[in-house]
Formats: sequence, structure tokens, C-alpha cells
Amino acid sequence: MRVFIGTVDIAGYQSSLAEGFHELGVDVVRVAYVRHPFGYSDPDQPGMVFRLIRFTARKRGAAAERRRVTRHAWHIAQLPLRALLLAWVAVRCDAVLLGYGSRIFSRYDLPLLRAVGKPVVCSFHGSDSRPPYVDGFLSRPDSTPVHIRRATKRTIRRIRWHERFATAIVSHAPSSQLHRRPFVPSFVMGSPT
Repeated sequence: MRVFIGTVDIAGYQSSLAEGFHELGVDVVRVAYVRHPFGYSDPDQPGMVFRLIRFTARKRGAAAERRRVTRHAWHIAQLPLRALLLAWVAVRCDAVLLGYGSRIFSRYDLPLLRAVGKPVVCSFHGSDSRPPYVDGFLSRPDSTPVHIRRATKRTIRRIRWHERFATAIVSHAPSSQLHRRPFVPSFVMGSPT
């Protein structure tokens, strides 16, 4: 069995999960588009496509907000690489674990993976599913009721999309007020870290 874990690492969760699977004898491919700022274990990036995705993500992140054209150009350069990664995962992996509302290619990767019969587990960690109005959003200078409403709608749309196509959802119960579908409470499942 081969499990894909991606595409971000929150507090070392995904890297610890990968280590646990390795100890159980499960073949794991863990891809993180960007290096973790706190230095959690860096995944092996097997193959040129994986390394190019990491390179373009780093260049995209380095482009300052004032250079949106450069940032957008690196994003466009990354898209065919991410499409190749998605195709590889669809063919070569038996299960997919995605953390923090992340995607492999675009919002359509979840329905594609479901269509080809891959079980997909989506793990939410807190601020990715917590309502913005209880997530420190009110302390921001632009936190008008209109902005809070828009941010809440975006969060709800992202959660509904994952709930619709994921085989299972893992979430932190105190941060899951916006979930409709039953989920596996992360504390019941345990923490791999």
C-alpha cells in the first residue's frame, strides 16, 4: 500500500503521521510545497517534478506582494507540474491524506480522486475550519462586518467542498462549528506528534 500525504505540514502533524506509517510498513510519499518555517522534518522530494514544484513554490513565495505579476507567473509555471503530480498520485497511490484544506492541483483534485476510487482523508487543524469571527479576525484593522461575512463564507465553501468529496474528515472539535458532515474528532484519533 502506498499513501500520499500532502501538501503542507502543520506543526509537524503530517511528518509525524508519515513516520508512523513507515514504522507500520506502509509506503508513504509525503510532499510539502514549501519548507516548514519551524524546521519540522523535510519530506523526501522524489523525482524532478517534486523538486520543481518546491522550487516554483519557493520562488512564488519570495515574490513580494508588490510584484504580483512575478508571483502570478510562478503560480502559472507551477500548474502543469501540480497536474503531473495529481496524475501520478491518481495512478500510483492507494490513499490520499490532505491537511489544512490543501490541494494537490486545484479544487477539482478531490472529485477526480474520488472518481478513480481513491480514498481521501482531509484533516482540518483549527484555523482552516474555525469561523473567522472567533479566529482573531476581529482584531484586524479591516475587520468590518462585510469582510467578516465574506471570510466566513469562504471558509464555509472550502469546508463544504471537502465534506462533499472526502471519504473521511478529521477535525478538532472545538474548531468545527461550521462542519455539517460528521467527522472524526482529532483527539479521539490521537496525535501522531
